[in-house]
Amino acid sequence: MLNSGWVRQAWRVGKPVTITARVAGTMFLMVLVVGSSPAAAQVCGSCAVKLREEIRLGAREGPGALGRYDAVVRTDSRGRYFVTWSNASSVLVFAPEGRYLRTLGREGDGPGEFRRAFGIVLGRGDSLHVFDNGTNRLTVFDPELRIARMHNVVHSPGSKLIALEDGHFVAALDIRTPERAGLPLHVFDAEGILVRSFGSTDRDFGPGFQQSPSRTLAAGANGLVWSAHIYRYEIIGWDTTNRIRARVRRNVAWFAPREDTPTRGRLTGPLPAIQKVWEARDGLLWVAISVADPDWRNAIHPDSRPGAIQVMSQFDYRDTVIEMLDRSGRLRGYARVDGLVTGFLPGDRIVVAMEDADGYPYLSILRPINPP
Repeated sequence: MLNSGWVRQAWRVGKPVTITARVAGTMFLMVLVVGSSPAAAQVCGSCAVKLREEIRLGAREGPGALGRYDAVVRTDSRGRYFVTWSNASSVLVFAPEGRYLRTLGREGDGPGEFRRAFGIVLGRGDSLHVFDNGTNRLTVFDPELRIARMHNVVHSPGSKLIALEDGHFVAALDIRTPERAGLPLHVFDAEGILVRSFGSTDRDFGPGFQQSPSRTLAAGANGLVWSAHIYRYEIIGWDTTNRIRARVRRNVAWFAPREDTPTRGRLTGPLPAIQKVWEARDGLLWVAISVADPDWRNAIHPDSRPGAIQVMSQFDYRDTVIEMLDRSGRLRGYARVDGLVTGFLPGDRIVVAMEDADGYPYLSILRPINPP
């Protein structure tokens, strides 16, 4: 089990944080966060954003327990939360207040069964679309969570998947056919059929070139698709015809651009990487960046290979900085979270993977109490 401890997490940012707790295993009320980003104090001394925890998702044990911390979370118009993770064979459903409701699916190859149900997205009318990478099948659930239809798909998107207002979906996916190679973003219709590809004006590709692992996506207003290379602090706004409509850059010394590199085997600690992007209701871009935990050395031990390491706890190895930028790249707000941001939700909410005092993973849903 992982074990970083929520009490230590609350104080390590350098400020006391108000926490009211009941007995272990029940809900905590937490006003979380915040410190500065690695460089924020030099350029934005008054824009620290405080985040308050609204609910928690995930039981310690039983059917509502999370299988892994790398969770994908979606929410519908009823406020229900749908949660899955890598290699999951089901989708967990939680009520708006965080109570576990039910599990959709089980392991298998039959109707309503999954092998790797990591690609979930809400379509029109609160229809839940589940792309199963294990069976290359799309299963669509109606708002009452009954199976509405199933489709076999040629290309099954993973977790980097967003919904567009017109009913289509966009995924960051590595498809190396002659007509798709070098185009990292792909449009799918409601039946999982690949419609078109886009996301590059020069179509860089070749031996060893990685596309999909180096992109994160967000839906913008008026059909815009935001795409960010995780190792470069640049967010590009595309339309699906492969035209660039916006570009946001931030030049900071602590985040030097680089090519795809492994996250482990580094005795110098984890390097910054963009994990998630979000267009907030006021038009600001929220950028979640994983950075080295101040105590990252305590989370590793040497590997048998020379110079290599093994990470014992990602929660002790990495933190997340959230920066809020305007379209010129100017920093308007920031927060540092002692956890791993795995996504954003409507209403400008932040999903953070954390662990309790005994090492059980859970998801904390946060909201700013003083937005920029």
